[in-house]
Order: sequence, then C-alpha cells, then structure tokens
Amino acid sequence: MRARYGLSFLCIALLLASGCAQSADERAIQKAISQVFPALVFVKPIVQDLAGGEKENYQIFGSGSIISQDGYIVTNNHVAEKSKEITCVLFNKEEVKAKVIGLDPEADLAVLKLDPDDLARMMKEKGLKVLPMAKFGDSDKLKQGQAVLALGSPFGFTRSVTRGIVCSTERFFEDFPHHLWIQTDASINPGNSGGPLVNLRGEIVGVNTLGMFGSGLGFSIPSNVVKDIVARIIKDGRVIRAYFGLSFQAIHDFTRSMHIKAEKGGLIANVELNSPAQAAGIVAGDVLISVNGVEVNTLYEPDIPTVVRRLAFMPVGVEATLVIQHKEELKTIVITPIEKAKYDGDEFECKVWNMVVKEITKESSPYTFFLKPKGVYVFGVKSNGNADASGFGRGDIIERIDNKPITNLADLKAIYEELATRPKGKRKVPVMVNRNGLLILLVLEYETNVKKIEEEERE
Repeated sequence: MRARYGLSFLCIALLLASGCAQSADERAIQKAISQVFPALVFVKPIVQDLAGGEKENYQIFGSGSIISQDGYIVTNNHVAEKSKEITCVLFNKEEVKAKVIGLDPEADLAVLKLDPDDLARMMKEKGLKVLPMAKFGDSDKLKQGQAVLALGSPFGFTRSVTRGIVCSTERFFEDFPHHLWIQTDASINPGNSGGPLVNLRGEIVGVNTLGMFGSGLGFSIPSNVVKDIVARIIKDGRVIRAYFGLSFQAIHDFTRSMHIKAEKGGLIANVELNSPAQAAGIVAGDVLISVNGVEVNTLYEPDIPTVVRRLAFMPVGVEATLVIQHKEELKTIVITPIEKAKYDGDEFECKVWNMVVKEITKESSPYTFFLKPKGVYVFGVKSNGNADASGFGRGDIIERIDNKPITNLADLKAIYEELATRPKGKRKVPVMVNRNGLLILLVLEYETNVKKIEEEERE
C-alpha cells in the first residue's frame, strides 16, 4: 500500500514539475517575443523586372527589423533589390514609406530607412514618443541545441513566429563564401526573408534568409556579420571590398574526399584572369600562409569565410604582403588590391526596340563576362517585339551598332537616343552581336509601334 501511494505521489510530483517547466519555457518565449515583435516590420516592395524586355512592376513581400530610433531597418538584399517603392507595415498596423540606404548582394543584406516625415506624422497621430527597436545579440555565443525563434511574414501573413533549435552554427555554402550560416529547424518560408532569428533573451542573433522547402531546415546570417555589414552600409551607402582575385578551398575537404598534405595555410582554388593576384604570379594550387604577418587557415570548409573576409576588408589601394607556398618554395609577394567592381550592372530599357540591355559584370553574368569582360549585353527581349522579330536573343553581347563600337552602357544610350528619333521608313540599323563567341550581323528593324498595337487590342 505504501509503495502504491509512494508511486502515486511521485507521478503527481513529476506532472507538476513538468507543468512548471513548460510554463517557465513558455514565459521565456513570450518575453523574447514581446521584446522583438514591436520592432518587426512587414516589408512590401514594388519591384521592377526588366527580364521580359520591358518594365514590369509587381509586389513582393519580406520582413525586417527596426534597429535604431531614427528608423533604420535591416532586411535581405533579395527583398529590397530592384525596388522602386517600399512600404513598411509597423507593429501598430500603420504603413510608413521607406527608402533603400544601401544593398550588399554578396552578404544578401540591405539597410532601409523609414521616411522621416512619414514616420513623424505616424508617431504624432498615434501619440508615440519612441520607436520600438530590437537589439542585436552575440551570434558567436550560439550553441547547437539552443532554442531560437524565427519571426517574420511568411507568404505575406503578417507577424508570425516559429520555434526551433540551432542545428549548426558553422554551415558553409560554396556559393556564399563570405560568411558562415546558422542552420535552424525553425520554419523559414517565403516572406520570412529579412526577419530576425531571436534567442530567448529577446536578442537578434541572425537574419533569416534561406529555406530548404520540404526539409524543415532554414538558414540565417549571423548577427555579428549583420552588425558589421549594416555599419558599413550606413557609413558609405554600400560595402567596399578589396579585390585580389583569389578563391579558396579546404585543405581537408570531406565532401569531395580530397585531402592535401598540409596542416596550415589557405589552399588557393582559383586565381581570376586579369586580377592583381594573377599579375603577381600566384597560381591555383599555391597555399597562402599569411597576410601582413597574420597566419591564415582553410584546413576545413568553415575556415574559408574568415580568410575571404580578411582579404575583402583590407584597405583598397594599400600594399599587402602575402607569404605564398609554391610547391616547396616560400615566396613573399606584395600586392596592391583594387576595389571590387559592383556586383550587378545597370540596366536600360530600349523602348522603341522592345528590349532591355545591361552592363556586363563578373558576378551577375559570369559566362558573358568570360566572353567579354566589359560591355553591354541583351538582358531581355519582349516577345513579338521589334528586337525579337529581328533575331535578337537574351545574352547577345552588343559589339557595334551602325558600325559604332559599344564599349559601355553610355555608348549604347547615346546611339539609342539618336536612332530612336529616326523617322518612319528609316528605322533600320545593322547591329553586330557576339553570340556564344561567334560574331553575327543582325539588322534591327524597329518600324512597329508594339505598345500602340497592344493598347488597341486591349480596347
């Protein structure tokens, strides 16, 4: 009998303890949410797409966090890029206009700022004295298994929260070598992009960016990376990076089962053509031992971003001393890095020709860059438009128009403005294009007013 009563009391005690633990856990979650939710922003950009050969505007959704009293917001680059207009829905369901302060495609981060006049109006109307803002935590202190919350606006639903744990703090993606990623099983869906990943102290420890649909896995940019990039954008309106032309791989690469007999240094995987590193004589397979006397290391994949960032944020135009191991020989090489070119080229709509052209850049158009490092290519062709009827295709590099060389976007704009004013009956011009390495002469005939025809058909 005593044993039975003793067992009953034990069960009751366990149930009570379980209930208390759950309540404490829930209280911690609610406290964390209450500290960040007021600073959560539903971001609604109107973006402009030119890939179809003409300007098309459409609405997308994303998330962000207010990080300062004067209205700075951090979100993803892929949320804010190409935006022509941005409206933010704040905690009180009020809409406030915002503008882009700066974009960083390489880290996939962007900084917005709420319009001061619109913000002041809203705060006055609602009797607000201070603007809710969230604080950053230290992402270096995150541990696997730690509870985190993903806040945002998935699928356009405002103010949502999912719960999970930190699965990894050192996830490396070869396509994004500038920083490591926080992997979590807290759901990150379309619309969550740019929203905060929050610890149970109510601090932002990451910016939600990627989700692997069907896997339940999401990936966030660590807050310590975010803080650095945000500060650079607010200071300069952009992120200035030094360019050496080097990329790295792990010395012990478990994914490829490739292991080099070395225990230190950064294995150079590629040296880009016409780069400062190539001019200095560095070749793929060399090992970078140190930079300005500081040893570097890419023993394993998670080590790579540290080396990439060290080189990227060295002073542009200032000599750097690199110690390189070439086969069995150690070499000291002095290189002056240049400023890294912009990630994405500018676009221009040739309305009369019914196509859009774009500057060639290495990052956004690598194949085109390989064919011609500098110039202009066809980014979009309107279906059934003049360029389409004349045989132009996306990716064509424009070499010459009316026998005049096209070396940059300014050249093309100048000749377009001249040719677009030609009278009917004279709207025909020869254009030399480079298509997959072959030179082709096309005759661009632009007599048809496609826009007028479409308007008449709609009537």
